[in-house]
Amino acid sequence: MIVALATGNIFASTSGVSSFVEVRDVCHGMIAAWKNGRRGERYILAGTTLSYGDVFALIARELGTRPPSIALPDAVVTAGGGLGDLVEMLVGRELELNSAITAYAVCRGYRFSSQKAMRELGYALSPLDVAVRDAVAWLREHGMLPVSR
Repeated sequence: MIVALATGNIFASTSGVSSFVEVRDVCHGMIAAWKNGRRGERYILAGTTLSYGDVFALIARELGTRPPSIALPDAVVTAGGGLGDLVEMLVGRELELNSAITAYAVCRGYRFSSQKAMRELGYALSPLDVAVRDAVAWLREHGMLPVSR
């Protein structure tokens, strides 16, 4: 998402929400589950639930760019996914836009709780703005983003 926003490949947001989490938090949670988790139990290592518009705004602030100002209606997103499915059948390969991907983009039900992992494993979440700042710095350092914008 960061690279796509930085290069202008995301021009709009959708109504969906998802859980966004610092990868290092997930790694620490996985190690804690391995070391301290109860046998046979499952732990959700989720993050902060945000709309795509909100996470795009957070990323854009760190990049020093503007977030997408267009919010696509669900019907347009869903129709685009269906059109992608048709094109996939014609070209014989998966595209970046299809009904499976657009279903995620408009889903507002992706809300997960890590309370059990927090309680039993000590799972903790870093501030998402710090995670985005670190990711942007890493991407710039590795030549995957413009040095300044």
